[in-house]
Amino acid sequence: MQSQQASSKRGRVRVLMKLAMATRRALAGVLLGIVATSSWAQKHLETAIESAHTTVRFSLFGECSDIHFLYVGESEDKHVEIYFTNARNERLMFIGTILPEGGLPVVESVLFRNADADLDREMFVLTKWRISHPGLDTSGNLYRTYVFDQEIAPESGGLKRLTDIEKRLGEGFDGIRNGHEVEFSVKTAKDVARVLELTDD
Repeated sequence: MQSQQASSKRGRVRVLMKLAMATRRALAGVLLGIVATSSWAQKHLETAIESAHTTVRFSLFGECSDIHFLYVGESEDKHVEIYFTNARNERLMFIGTILPEGGLPVVESVLFRNADADLDREMFVLTKWRISHPGLDTSGNLYRTYVFDQEIAPESGGLKRLTDIEKRLGEGFDGIRNGHEVEFSVKTAKDVARVLELTDD
């Protein structure tokens, strides 16, 4: 775990350096595709960092923002880092990390709903990890949903995670485990909304 955290910090520094460089270049008038949200990450991060999900536009802290999901690190330490930039490309902030769990994290879907007592929408990041252990006759996906509030978490420097809501959604395996078929019920954005009885507000 310590090696993963250290790798995450090193990867975060590399991301911030690359994003800051891209920001300076963009402000200098070099077109990097920042306005085109679907191609932003691909156009300015051309080396070690890959896009983990299509960039999503969302109103964060009262301003229109682009949420970026990026793969950082190598081999077993490869994980997802989440960042946001505002539409004017004047702000850059780290949101959170999704670590490997026996496999590479894959961001399946992202949705924004209000699930607590405040007036702001939370960001739900539905994630899966491919699990394969042929010797144990086990193959399938592990699912978990991360819920980020619009509030800074001092301990991480990112957004606060609403762990109570995450526990309600649970995590689970879907596939063949020890030769038996098992199913997990929260695998899509619709499943998340159903379990929490969320609506399109």
